[in-house]
Amino acid sequence: MRYWIQYSIIIIVLVLSTLASWYEGSELVNNPWEWKYSIPFSRMLNEEVINKTDIFQLDYFIYSLKYQPLYPLLMMMSILYLVFLSAYLLIRKSMKKYSLFLGIAGILLLLTSVFTNDFSSQGGQYGSLQIITVGIVSLLFAVGYLFKEYLNLLVIPYKNLPSVCYNIYYGLIKNNL
Repeated sequence: MRYWIQYSIIIIVLVLSTLASWYEGSELVNNPWEWKYSIPFSRMLNEEVINKTDIFQLDYFIYSLKYQPLYPLLMMMSILYLVFLSAYLLIRKSMKKYSLFLGIAGILLLLTSVFTNDFSSQGGQYGSLQIITVGIVSLLFAVGYLFKEYLNLLVIPYKNLPSVCYNIYYGLIKNNL
């Protein structure tokens, strides 16, 4: 039940932040001098953008991230939260698999930050910093889960500790060690 509440809240946040950043990015059509720097998707589809109808909708999010980064950053965080929560629910029985997922996700996020690190605007730098931070935290959790699994294999359960100590002591005396 608690996971459905988390899903509901994060989907509402995702939808609202997507609509808000889309609205803020629509200012791009009124700034033709920005078309040279803020429309990578339109340049991939159309080699030259002449008219504002040539602008692809995803470029609105790029423009919004560059100049008004609050809602696009919130949108990115909610997408990442949905991915991590879904992965946890799918593979929660095996923490080794989940830690492997976290490690791969952390590496992919850090690689993504390398390729998106050339933003000249402050909003782009915030986005890159957010991706780096989530990638590092993901890697730390992956190592933490693996380390926890490793420690659980080494640690002797507390309730059996007196009998284990007695058997070790008795074995040492019996073998004259």
